[in-house]
Amino acid sequence: MDSRGPSIRSTRCPANAGKSILVVEDDLQLGELFQTVLEGVGCKVSLAVDGQAALDIFRRALGVGEPFDLVLMDLNLPVMDGRQCLGRLLLLDPTVPILITTGDPDEEFASLEHLVAGVLEKPIGLSELMREVSRALGQELTICPPSPRRPTLEQAG
Repeated sequence: MDSRGPSIRSTRCPANAGKSILVVEDDLQLGELFQTVLEGVGCKVSLAVDGQAALDIFRRALGVGEPFDLVLMDLNLPVMDGRQCLGRLLLLDPTVPILITTGDPDEEFASLEHLVAGVLEKPIGLSELMREVSRALGQELTICPPSPRRPTLEQAG
């Protein structure tokens, strides 16, 4: 019997299926970590490493009638600054919730508070990420237990 508990990577929850999230993070390792965690609970995730790429992906999704349910984005981005990208995303879809991530605790967010669903300060813990993404989506993201494994020959007899 596996005592490690549920694996986030290997689970898919029907309750979370279909939630589409755009992750905008220039730190590729962190972006991929966010993607792995969110896909692990059944969300569809697209990853952009700069503001211009995020805008292009966002426009394409709108163009095919599959808008994002949430944007999780860093403000310190190459190519197009995160604040500029944020403004353009909201011009395209003023209803999309956007969660800002930042590694700069001294950055001023007062001017953005009315535009965003929240601000997450790095480093971001798994429980904080899940709580804030759930809150912004208006739906609790569930980490489902893994499917039962079939017994191996050793276990069967």
